[in-house]
Amino acid sequence: MYSGRSAKGACVTDKNTGKEYHMFMTDLIKAMRALTVDKGVFPVMEWEACKRGMNYGIRPVLTAKK
Repeated sequence: MYSGRSAKGACVTDKNTGKEYHMFMTDLIKAMRALTVDKGVFPVMEWEACKRGMNYGIRPVLTAKK
């Protein structure tokens, strides 16, 4: 977890590469509500970059069901 000037978030790690990414708290909460998270692991899916204030992070691409 971290707290920046304009946003709070968490560091998430890619299991395959070990690379760390920042994820804003609002996006993390939305993702956890919309997805099935198994033992702290998100399902394989598409991610996109996003910006809040001067900070960058990632968020899952959540598509609406039609």
